[in-house]
Amino acid sequence: MNHQAILKQVEKAIGAAPRKFHFFDRLTWFKQDFPGWDWQDDDIRHSVHQWKHVFEQGRLTWGHIVQVNRLMFEKSEHNCPGEVLIWHDRAHPFDADAFALAAHNLFELKGTSEELVDGEEKAFAAQLENERARGYGARIPARIAHGLDLRASTIFFQRRHIPNGIITASLFPILYLEESPMVAVMVPSKFWPKELLRAW
Repeated sequence: MNHQAILKQVEKAIGAAPRKFHFFDRLTWFKQDFPGWDWQDDDIRHSVHQWKHVFEQGRLTWGHIVQVNRLMFEKSEHNCPGEVLIWHDRAHPFDADAFALAAHNLFELKGTSEELVDGEEKAFAAQLENERARGYGARIPARIAHGLDLRASTIFFQRRHIPNGIITASLFPILYLEESPMVAVMVPSKFWPKELLRAW
């Protein structure tokens, strides 16, 4: 899969920032579903409040799931949050294998926070273990990043943006804000090329 070519096709479909969306878009795919819990005092509110801004101004890149609520792997009416790895690096060409390995190694930290000595790894493990922790733009521990500029962020998935409404793969195009909080959204599958849809 030519990841660079796919992102170019996605950008052509959704447009370059600043993006404009029509009234019909706002009634269909651009319509936002809110969290199904009392979210106003939860940091997930950043995803809610920055929804429009990230679609209009967000930078396009690849995202990779680190962890996500298990409900997103099955048919459900619930939209759930997850943690995604963001390819923030501009100095190196995109490396899907290195990206996937970093995401895997981050998830492997979960459940080990009491044992870890490295401060960065300990903090990231604790964040994964706390289901209410939201890491908007968290830097990746150096041992796992291997010299790449990678970030992690909370994402609030919208089923209408996912092929068939179920997560069946881990790599997908995202838009994210460069400023803090580094809110990220999945690029809706309606903007994906056929090659990427087939991979899901």
